[in-house]
Amino acid sequence: MTAHLFGPFAYLHIPVTNMDESLAWYERNLGAQITGKPHPDLGFLEFPHGPNVLLIGMNRPDRTAFYRGKELNQIGRFRSTRIEELRGKLSEAGADVTPLVREGHGDSFRFFDPNGNLFMAHEVPA
Repeated sequence: MTAHLFGPFAYLHIPVTNMDESLAWYERNLGAQITGKPHPDLGFLEFPHGPNVLLIGMNRPDRTAFYRGKELNQIGRFRSTRIEELRGKLSEAGADVTPLVREGHGDSFRFFDPNGNLFMAHEVPA
């Protein structure tokens, strides 16, 4: 058996252009806890079920996403047990959300944070 050389995944780095606005958005809309802001360009967030997030202040817009062919893909996915409620909350808060997709492996939708970072929310069928 090979010994593990590292522990759990520590932080997901997310670029933002307005630190205070971004910290408040993640706290208000995704339930993150703000755990620190040691510098104007660094903000720490914790989610109840992970991952921990480090917001990194940028002087120009940048975002976390990648293209697979012509399709823009997210780098992170949140699980939810109340996907429709989550989608409604984000939509009411002004987030850019996609329609709910119902597939055999669960319901999902994508959404952007105020900085253009793309995420997915997914509900696994019971």
